[in-house]
Formats: sequence, structure tokens, C-alpha cells
Amino acid sequence: MTRKTLLMYFFIICLFVPLFSYASFYEGDKYQGFYYFEELNHKSKQTNEEENFKPQTSEEALYLMEVEKKRLDGARALAILNPSQKNLLDYFEKRNRIIDRSVVFSERGAITLLEHPKFGPEPKNPTTSFGIEFRKKQEEKGKEHVVKKLGETFFLLVVGPGEEDWAELAASIGESFQRTLDWDVRFLTTNKKPSISTLKTHFNPHLLGSLNLEETPAFFMVEPEQGKVIPLGAGAPSVSHLMENILLQASNHALLEDLLHEPY
Repeated sequence: MTRKTLLMYFFIICLFVPLFSYASFYEGDKYQGFYYFEELNHKSKQTNEEENFKPQTSEEALYLMEVEKKRLDGARALAILNPSQKNLLDYFEKRNRIIDRSVVFSERGAITLLEHPKFGPEPKNPTTSFGIEFRKKQEEKGKEHVVKKLGETFFLLVVGPGEEDWAELAASIGESFQRTLDWDVRFLTTNKKPSISTLKTHFNPHLLGSLNLEETPAFFMVEPEQGKVIPLGAGAPSVSHLMENILLQASNHALLEDLLHEPY
């Protein structure tokens, strides 16, 4: 065989072997050749179908949300650990898809609440500064009404040593409470000395013994007919704080059931 013939065979081999290899790219594994592009088209079609699919049950919706969350978490993890442009764009795309859905949910939710306001925050839970301020005033008005009604059967008792600074401060708070809420307020002295306030002073060793005083000055609400004595705390609370304590104890002792339904 001549040298020229050998060169010719070598040329043919070099020409056709790559062609056969290139052909195997289309005919081999399904991730090669046209199958590769078919796989991409299939995935793209599957993604579009999932995006257009509208779940009809909560089970379907939960499943899709879980799938979406896992895909987003996976894309974010891959973008963090391998922040190539491809991985970052894939994560941003999945993230924006969820953001877009959230925007649609928010817009449609707002429209739905406009048409069905009983499911929204208004009017009992306003979101505007004017509405919030009005609600606070209404709540205060309601609390004041309830406390005044309780004052028809209870009186406020301030307990402490007469002529002692902190006890006299508590007595002055009692005076303010009396002026504001029309309660009968009395002072129970622990040292037999009367209060220098305008409150009527009492000294009752038996009552003092039954109160189990831990600190003075202290406050109690007393229902004299049944001898009910309910502690309201110690120290120097404000009038509004005393009101809150009265309402808390009234609720604890089931005193509000009838009062809450009364108009004011």
C-alpha cells in the first residue's frame, strides 16, 4: 500500500469519525442531542402549566406552596454557595415570582375588604390616627362607665399610716379618684393617726388583721354588704392605673357580666 493510499485512509477516518460522534450527540442519552432541547421544552412547559394551575382545595394549595418554598430555598442556597450569574438569576426569577403573587394577593385582598368591610380592621380596629384616637376615647368612656357602676356597690379603701408621706400621697390619689369617678373613698390608718387629707379616716384593728398587708400604702375595693374586700395593689398608682386594676379584679371576680351589656 502506497504512502498516498495511507494518507487517503487517514483523511477519511478523520473526516467521518467526528461526524459519527456528532450524530451520537443526537441519538445517545436523553440528556444529549435533540432530547436535551426536548427536555428543556418539557421543563418550560411543565413550569408554565404549574404557574397557570389554580388549586381548588387547601390540600392542593399547601402542596404547591411547599413545592414553591423548596424550590426557592434550593435556588437561594445554590446562589449563596455558588454565586454564578446563572444561579443568581434563577434565584431572582423564583423570588420575583413569589413577590408578584404577593402583590396580586394584596391588591385583590384590599378590593375584597372594600366590598366586605366586616372582615377588615375598620371600624372597630381603625388604622388611621383619627380612628385610633377616637377608639381610645370610646374605650376610656366605656371603662369609666363600668368603674362608676361598680362604685354604686363598692368603695375605695386607702390603707397606710396617717401623716406619713407615702400614705398621704396615696390619700391624695384617692381624692383625685373620688372627684373623677364619684366613688366613696376612705382612709384606714395603721398607726391610729388620721390622714391630713379630706378622706374620712377609720381605725379598725380587726379589719387591718384580715387584710394581710404586705406593703403600705395599699388600695382595696370593698363591698360592705357582703364584706367582700379585693386588693388593688400598693404604692402610688395613677387614677387610670387604679381604674385598670379595678377592671382587672372585677373581671377576675366575675363582676362585669351585667355591666358590660349596659348602654352608656
